[in-house]
Parts: sequence; C-alpha cells; structure tokens
Amino acid sequence: ASERGTYIKIGRDLAQFVAPSADIKLDAVPSAGSAENVRRLRHEPGVKLALVQSDVYQSYLDMAAGGNAGAGVLIRPLRVIMPLYNEEIYFIVRAYSERNFVHEIKNAKRTSDSMRASERIKGPVNLPDAAGLRAIPSRADAAARD
Repeated sequence: ASERGTYIKIGRDLAQFVAPSADIKLDAVPSAGSAENVRRLRHEPGVKLALVQSDVYQSYLDMAAGGNAGAGVLIRPLRVIMPLYNEEIYFIVRAYSERNFVHEIKNAKRTSDSMRASERIKGPVNLPDAAGLRAIPSRADAAARD
C-alpha cells in the first residue's frame, strides 16, 4: 500500500475506528503491496494483520498446493478472517482502441507486464477459453515463475 493507495486508507480507518473498540493498537504501514504484506505478517514480530488482495492470497495457496514449498511455509500458518469488500476488475484498453466490448478480445493478444510485486505473483490472467485470448508472457510473468 502506497501512501496514497486504497489499502493504506482502509488500514488507517481500521486503526482509527475499529482497533480502539477492540482494545488493540494498529498502525497502517505503507508497503510494496499484498505479497509484502503476507511476508510481513508471517515473519515480522508485532504484525497483527495484513490487508491482502484475494487473488494474491489464492495464488500462494495454489503455489503451495502445486508443490512450491516456500509458498507453503509462508501461507499455511495464516488464514483469512473476512473479505472487506468485493474487488471489481476492469477490462481497460487504450483510448484509441477499436474494441468496445469484452467479446471483442477473442483471438486478441494480451501482455501482462507489471512492476508491482502483488501483480507479478498473479502471472497470466485466466479468462474463459471461449474468449480465445492468447497470453504473451512478459518479463514480469517470467520473474513470477522463478
């Protein structure tokens, strides 16, 4: 969560409005994103909870189930308390794109290059096979698999 991101604002609200009635002290701490928040919760003393995007948490579970021992060691001692809200995901195209509807992505190429750690861990987006979307692996996707 950056200083201006949604999660830091949610964390500050939890610290201000929820923590006092639960008789706990919370501090909202900026981070590089969900993956860092998972690591901090698992390994840093004093960290009580983490705000994590659901797909990042699920990615760790999937990697652990697929035999990634590091992911298993990291995620197995943790659990979800509750989702705070349903995340919306948007299909975004360039302003000059000829595409106006989701079905128009059929047989289109897609890149997924991202520098945010919480996005790198996701890897390629899984869309229904009916869309006919072919993923073009990016440097970020390759780094996430390593």
